[in-house]
Amino acid sequence: MSSFIVDAKHIAEISKHYDALPHRSETFYNPVTNQKIDLHRATSKAKELPFKTVLAVMLGYGNLKGVNDRYPQHRDDQHDREFLTEVGQETLKRKDFNLSIAEIINMIQCLNYQSMDANNYEQSDTSFILQQMKEKFANRWSDIETDGNENKITWCYPK
Repeated sequence: MSSFIVDAKHIAEISKHYDALPHRSETFYNPVTNQKIDLHRATSKAKELPFKTVLAVMLGYGNLKGVNDRYPQHRDDQHDREFLTEVGQETLKRKDFNLSIAEIINMIQCLNYQSMDANNYEQSDTSFILQQMKEKFANRWSDIETDGNENKITWCYPK
């Protein structure tokens, strides 16, 4: 398996679209540690930054960790800092309204795949954040498809 650093715009768009979801949460949990995930540890300036920026930087950090764990001989701390700065800056630009929820979900899956070479990834905060974000987008997609009437879609296989 190989992994690569996902484009900064890719990560920023995921975060901007998540930030725009109705009823989105700023709280993510890691069920392995049974604790709330501290998004602010990804950047020292987190308290001053918008949620979407802090979230994107955290996701970018997770992607870098996967690539750096996979290819430690190519690690470049200066490049990593510049990349995370770029990710943060991209979140401050206007969101791309042409992206569908299906595309955002696929972008989450791509980022997840490209980050999974991190040691113990299945138990990592990045893994659980992406999983929880994907669930929120899937729920939103269902709401749109049913015009908010959840009775239009069966919960179980119909008898």
